[in-house]
Amino acid sequence: MVNNWRLSENYYQRLVDHYLTSQSRTSQKSSSPSGTLHTDRPCCPICSHHLVACNGCSIVTCSANGQCAGADLITLVSCHVHDNLEKFCAACLTDERYSGALIQCMHCWNWHCPEIMKKCVGRPISSDKLGRAHAPKFISCRSCFSAAASMQECSEFDCWSCAHIHDDVICLDCIGSMDSHIACPCGWTWVRGACAQKTDSGGRCPGCQTFYCFDQCGYIDACTECHKTTLCNDCMEEDLSDEEGSSMANKGLVLVTTCKGCQRSICADCFEEREFCCGSCDSVRCWDCMGDGKCSGCGALMCLSCTEAGCGECRVGKYSTES
Repeated sequence: MVNNWRLSENYYQRLVDHYLTSQSRTSQKSSSPSGTLHTDRPCCPICSHHLVACNGCSIVTCSANGQCAGADLITLVSCHVHDNLEKFCAACLTDERYSGALIQCMHCWNWHCPEIMKKCVGRPISSDKLGRAHAPKFISCRSCFSAAASMQECSEFDCWSCAHIHDDVICLDCIGSMDSHIACPCGWTWVRGACAQKTDSGGRCPGCQTFYCFDQCGYIDACTECHKTTLCNDCMEEDLSDEEGSSMANKGLVLVTTCKGCQRSICADCFEEREFCCGSCDSVRCWDCMGDGKCSGCGALMCLSCTEAGCGECRVGKYSTES
């Protein structure tokens, strides 16, 4: 809100200097007790829009950018998404004190708040990951990210590109670490080469060896314990149509149950080899959800819920944990 008359007066004088209004017109309005120049939010004498001030230098101009000749003399920009937030003039955007307040996307050329932008934090160049190939630099706004071919976003949460915020990406300067990258056919999941050997985002079909993600397309599944994958949908159909069973060298694993806690799948081999049922409530739990609790009475393994409530089989409330 502009409530300083002296700052507003500079705007009216600017209009007079550029022959956009007359001195008598501004003087007449300023002398009127009910004139717009004496309100809490002074208005432009050309278009009657409210005046706004730069959050950096406080220079005042009309808020009707592109619609008023007065606003065109000094243009203020704000976040393209959050238009009601801070506004800055061109001079302040080049000032080191305010240069990071708004960032211009090089694809759509709109100005955005830093949180709307995706940035590359720089590929690590040392084993301690402290040294970076370059300082963090903004690449694109979120809207332009999918259309910008100069960057990629690794889906692995422990990738260096995701070390700070979830909007970090990989720029062309850091493309060397993208060798042998893998991507899901659905287009939503992309994993850089160095992360491909330990990816948790998806897995390869044991039949056709195509990489599929787990979260977005749901085209393939894996055992939460051994991490082996099932056949993809296409290979499953081919396997079912192959009466002699000779076309598929690897049949893939068979999932037989689901963990009640995390809803992740458990294959037949792992279920037979290891104990996955709570000794108290008999629910199926993976090892992460089972915990290490044991009933102090009967010694049965118990899930986290039963560990807190006590064993339902022998009615013992206390429990022990494996060392």
